[in-house]
Amino acid sequence: MKKFIWVIVFTLTASFGIYAQTTTNELKQLKKEVNLPDSIPVFVDKSKDFPTNQTLKIYLSIKHNKKFAKDFTKWVEKWNSENAAQTGSLQIVDNIADADIVAAQFRFGMRKYVKEERLSVSTGRIIEDDKFIGQEIGNSKIRAGKGYALLEQPLYSYLLVRNNDGTWTINFTYVDEALDLQKSFPEARLQGVIEQKMKDR
Repeated sequence: MKKFIWVIVFTLTASFGIYAQTTTNELKQLKKEVNLPDSIPVFVDKSKDFPTNQTLKIYLSIKHNKKFAKDFTKWVEKWNSENAAQTGSLQIVDNIADADIVAAQFRFGMRKYVKEERLSVSTGRIIEDDKFIGQEIGNSKIRAGKGYALLEQPLYSYLLVRNNDGTWTINFTYVDEALDLQKSFPEARLQGVIEQKMKDR
């Protein structure tokens, strides 16, 4: 005899950074963290392409945690040994004036409200004699919700791309809760974005 059991197959939470608008104060702090003069404009364009240089120079500004900075450097070394021939190499530089892109992470402020979206899908699993035999995809139920999340001691992650005129564009931003960083590995998120953009260029 068949019976139906409804279970949650997955819950997808949209990345906080997509909905966390960068404020004027946060932008000023970003410039301070990466040693960028106030006189140099910084724009926001998530669709901005990465430079196509064979060797992409990165100015790394991860000052809040030495371990995260070391992990990022090790990742660059691994990337170059495994992917440089196919997608180009990465080089960390000590001066932002020499960089093509900037990878920055810093703590700023005590709290940050961000928009949050969740999507959940429930699908019927067909159970016969206590064995899973299939899914009733046609009967799936989709639920969507919106709200706000409060992040304590927020940690900001940014990728900036140099424009031809010497200005900079924010290509990616994300906000983590600094109280839970050991579980979230925030430097890995920057690495993943760089990796994908290197492959797509």
